[in-house]
Amino acid sequence: MRFAEKDILETAVGKLNELLKPDEATLANLEEREGCTAGVAQICGVEFVCEVRGNITNANANTVLRQLMAQKQRRRKPLLLVAKYIYPELMGELSGRGIHILDSAGNCIIRQDKLFIAVKGQKNVPAKEATGRAFRETGIKLIFHFLTHPESVNLPYRKISEQANISLGSIKNVIEELTASQLIVKTGHGRFLKNRKKMLERWVTAYNQTLKPQLLLGQMAFRNSEKRDSWTSLALPKGMCWGGESGAHLIDSYLYPGTFDIYSEIPAQMLLPTGFVIPSDDGEIKIYQKFWRGEQRDAIAPELLIYADLMGSGSSRCLEMAQKIYEQKLSDFG
Repeated sequence: MRFAEKDILETAVGKLNELLKPDEATLANLEEREGCTAGVAQICGVEFVCEVRGNITNANANTVLRQLMAQKQRRRKPLLLVAKYIYPELMGELSGRGIHILDSAGNCIIRQDKLFIAVKGQKNVPAKEATGRAFRETGIKLIFHFLTHPESVNLPYRKISEQANISLGSIKNVIEELTASQLIVKTGHGRFLKNRKKMLERWVTAYNQTLKPQLLLGQMAFRNSEKRDSWTSLALPKGMCWGGESGAHLIDSYLYPGTFDIYSEIPAQMLLPTGFVIPSDDGEIKIYQKFWRGEQRDAIAPELLIYADLMGSGSSRCLEMAQKIYEQKLSDFG
């Protein structure tokens, strides 16, 4: 266990113990239980295998939830998510999916058989998370190019620059950092992506947390409920494509969209002549700057980007659709 994880775990369990009766929340020897990597907490006589994270936000909540659901199937004991900080609105969402949760201030929702503990209102702040160049704005764009065109990682930097519209210096820096992180390996036959699944998970969180908010051009709303109900009849102008829940619906109608993401390389106002929408500061339609090159077939964003949009929504209903897209369209990630 890394020092930061150990500190989060000890702090969270210690805070919970302060809020309960003495010694009702304790941390067992993390090296000796079930071969777990994060530790075991005993709370009111019940042992929980702990999974430790930093901040849980909309950007990574579905990724964490997906990982924990897989962990639950492999554990004999109940699983407890212990985090430095969990956005308050996500506490109920995670609990509703059967995840026991505890943050470093002692806020928690724990339901296990007859045991029920709920603590809220304890003051907490997110941890500052350091990121290298690879998972900042330019690096996120380049990694997206590599994930969608894995063979391009072995091209000369100048060719990558032409394809991804990224400067040569940035490409060199990002590739060096990804190589140091063992996400890219260099052999006698060239450069290759080593762990695309791990890279994808990190990219999804970084995209939703860092890049996507910067891409927002504006918001609009449908003129009326009739226009909203017939949204699939809206012919987007050339240079726009559907992402998020709306793009997912066009791939598989399993999910009916509650919100509508559009990626555009033309001004957002070009959507107004369609007669379907009006400007609205809090509308259900969000228009984002398109950041990759190439036209999209059927006005639908790349499946990998739609998957990231769903994973970054913070909604468990979107997680189910994201899982379907992953299994049907992205299974080569492992």
